[in-house]
Amino acid sequence: AVAYRDSSNKGQVEIITITDNGGTITPGDITLALNSNSAISSSSNLDIAHVTGTLYAVVWSDGTDAKVQTITIPDNGASITAGSISAAIDATGVPSDPVLIQTDIGSDPRNFVIAYHDTTAIKGELRSVTISNAGTVTLKDTIKFDNNSPGGMTPSLAHSGTGAMYAVTYKGSGADGFVTSFNLGDADSTPPTVPTNITITSNNSVNTLAKSGNIVSVTFDTESGSTCTGTIDGKTASCSVTGT
Repeated sequence: AVAYRDSSNKGQVEIITITDNGGTITPGDITLALNSNSAISSSSNLDIAHVTGTLYAVVWSDGTDAKVQTITIPDNGASITAGSISAAIDATGVPSDPVLIQTDIGSDPRNFVIAYHDTTAIKGELRSVTISNAGTVTLKDTIKFDNNSPGGMTPSLAHSGTGAMYAVTYKGSGADGFVTSFNLGDADSTPPTVPTNITITSNNSVNTLAKSGNIVSVTFDTESGSTCTGTIDGKTASCSVTGT
């Protein structure tokens, strides 16, 4: 399934079919309007993640609050059913471009972390949440991953190795690209910490973040033909600058 904002600024989830060899992608005719069919932010992206079985979670911003909504899609892809909508993930700020990743922590409830840009404080924030196998969303800890202003824009998340270490990449102060590692903590009594921050590109925003083994690869939207590396808590972060 894919989540997107349509031309009327409503969040939609659409079922697509991909063949086993990846050779064919077929769009479906089954969609579900998020946010009880109300509009979401016209300037913010949204993200979808698998929870367990037929349960999925979508995070979106309506321009005032960002929330997590659960949905159910059966194995045959014949329908999409709306689930619960969480409370606002930020009680004071206005989140933009939230992204969602499931962690290795817990099985019921399952632990997730959300990264987003707070357009009020103009800083980057992390929010941990749990989602039960029954679809109940509970908000947990929060911490800034970029305390500079402006900072934390267009974030992307990846697991940076093993255990509770994760990495977030984003556009920060001076339009530079940054990668920051954080420790989510193995229980709610251990809040996330942000021990490492490295600048890996100058005047070029970061587009995507992905992981293979312990190598975190970063792609930028400009400056073709150069490479750079940084260390994130003992793991080597290698950025492959492709340029567009």
